[in-house]
Amino acid sequence: MSVSLPFFSSRNALWAIAVLTGLVNVVLLCAPALAHEFVTGQHFSTRFVGWMFSAEFAGYCLSGLIGRILVPRGHWRRLARGALLLAGAGNCLTAFVLPYAGLLLPVRLFAATAGTLVSVLCMASANVHPQRSHAFSAFLFGQCALGSAALLAAAPLFAAVGIAHVFEGIAALDVLAVLLIRFLPDCGQSAGDDVSVLPSVRWAPWTLLRWPAVVFFYIALSAVWTFAGLLATRIGIGTIAAGEAF
Repeated sequence: MSVSLPFFSSRNALWAIAVLTGLVNVVLLCAPALAHEFVTGQHFSTRFVGWMFSAEFAGYCLSGLIGRILVPRGHWRRLARGALLLAGAGNCLTAFVLPYAGLLLPVRLFAATAGTLVSVLCMASANVHPQRSHAFSAFLFGQCALGSAALLAAAPLFAAVGIAHVFEGIAALDVLAVLLIRFLPDCGQSAGDDVSVLPSVRWAPWTLLRWPAVVFFYIALSAVWTFAGLLATRIGIGTIAAGEAF
């Protein structure tokens, strides 16, 4: 396995990991505000919004499977650039298909799959960083920081410019964030290499229980998180105050 590590001499890699992983996860991170806007502003049913965010999570699952295949074989920078541009295209398409609810599900599935593949590559980059604990801290910090900022800004932005322009703005940020890809490692497995960047796993029957445990945990978590904004409204908490609380 060949690893290009010149970027590790500075903190640019940590900032790149933090910004990229926060940006590509921003839609799910501010799901309460988005779900509230889809129901009250776009007049979608809560059932449809639930299906839409289910498609978003399905994209997360697909990106994990795609990453499991491509990360050990492909060049990470090239993969990250392509995935980030595709995520930007998906977010831009979201703005245009808002009037056509039936198209939202495949578009959000596509955008989430591409965006989360970038997050998978950021996680792999953190795993090969000499200061691995710092890199994984940056991975988590980026999501918390950008998610908090997005929740604070969501309600005023929806009122000022509308949800379509917000998705266009996210798409523009995706394209600009391509400039940060150069700070990620360019890891690839040559034809003669037998070493994978992913550790080998010892399987046992009971280990299969880990998968449904994680799945059920995220089903419960996403069910509460996605509709927390609507729950806040129904008990008399305003959208701006709810965003601040989140």
